[in-house]
Amino acid sequence: MRFHLDRNLLVIALVIIWTVYMNEVRRSLQNVKFLPKTPGTKNIHYWKRPPWVSKDFFYNCKHKCEMTEGEYIPENSDAVIFHTPELWVGQPPAKPKGQIWVFHGLEPPMNYKMSYYNWHNVFNWTMSYRRDADIYQPYGIFQNPTFTKPIQKIFKPWLKKTAAWFVGNCHSQSKREQFVKLLQLYVDVDVYGYCGTRTCIKHGKDHSCLDLLNKSYNFYLSFESSLCRDYVTEKFFKVFKTSNVVPVVRGNAHYNMYGPPGSFIDSANFTSTRKLAQHLSSVAMSEKIFSTFLKFRESYDMHDDFSYPFCELCRRVHNAPAYQRLYNDIGQWLYGSDKVPICIRPKDLS
Repeated sequence: MRFHLDRNLLVIALVIIWTVYMNEVRRSLQNVKFLPKTPGTKNIHYWKRPPWVSKDFFYNCKHKCEMTEGEYIPENSDAVIFHTPELWVGQPPAKPKGQIWVFHGLEPPMNYKMSYYNWHNVFNWTMSYRRDADIYQPYGIFQNPTFTKPIQKIFKPWLKKTAAWFVGNCHSQSKREQFVKLLQLYVDVDVYGYCGTRTCIKHGKDHSCLDLLNKSYNFYLSFESSLCRDYVTEKFFKVFKTSNVVPVVRGNAHYNMYGPPGSFIDSANFTSTRKLAQHLSSVAMSEKIFSTFLKFRESYDMHDDFSYPFCELCRRVHNAPAYQRLYNDIGQWLYGSDKVPICIRPKDLS
């Protein structure tokens, strides 16, 4: 009897805490404020700015913009960015007339917290890794280098293992962990991190782990956690900071639109993990074939600077009449429908 009573009290307490929290969030969103503005500079306000978004992203932009932040909607801001993966408010706040609202997020749909059922006709622009977003923000881009950089190619397959995989999410929508187990039946794959038996201590920006890859492996498994449209993350791009490792990709994207053709191996081009494994083994044993995957690295640099899309956002805000748009159903854009799915189930696990 006491157990049931204590449990009921706990449920009541949690309901009260949740109600107070949601009321506070709604109050903060409706707490409209006027912010001081600099003449000639557009104010772009970020609601719940994540740590990886720097307030200095507009600093080197051609057009002048400044970023403010806070969980409220300034009435005189030219635009408001919502970090939508963290948005958890049933009803949108009142939207000041003429203000641009930006739906921003780099997470796959299953990592969002709500359906946006009541958020119709409020968002003007999308900012995402998806190529159909108004403002495209990829996890990385390739550019011509400012100077010719020699690449030290080391071909010693007898000193290297086949592939490595760094992973922390062991139960993914893409079921990549199952795919890797099938692949391990034919080639050696060392798994690092929470889901494996090996560890790599990071220093700085993954440099130590990339050095480990460079010295010990021929391939890296750049497998995405979600098979969602255009979802290509740093798992793919970071491998190009090495000089002797070829990425093997698995995702729901046309990878030739993200990296130079011939610079990676796409698992989608093979009818089974056995045939993929056979291909990896043959590539690793041929210096001529293996070198073709590395050749482009003398001609391209990989950049993962997130400030570029924010400069594009700033430019658009300065030219807002040319980019008028209003999303009737932002939830459908994010999640898709039965006829137009955004994410697909894996079909390569047999």
